[in-house]
Amino acid sequence: MTAKFTPEQAAETLAPLLKKWMEELSTPMYIDRMHVMAMDRMVKYRAHIKAGFTEAQALELCKS
Repeated sequence: MTAKFTPEQAAETLAPLLKKWMEELSTPMYIDRMHVMAMDRMVKYRAHIKAGFTEAQALELCKS
């Protein structure tokens, strides 16, 4: 059974979490991590192309 929250209770619970998340988004470590993840996706995309997939197929494979 799940707990029922009023919109006010949900806002009180979520507000500090959202604030912390927003603060994390602006840290250099987070930005560097996103850069590495983007580079990883590009490497996978290029590997799919090299393996013979079309650009559209490679893009779809990189989504999963």
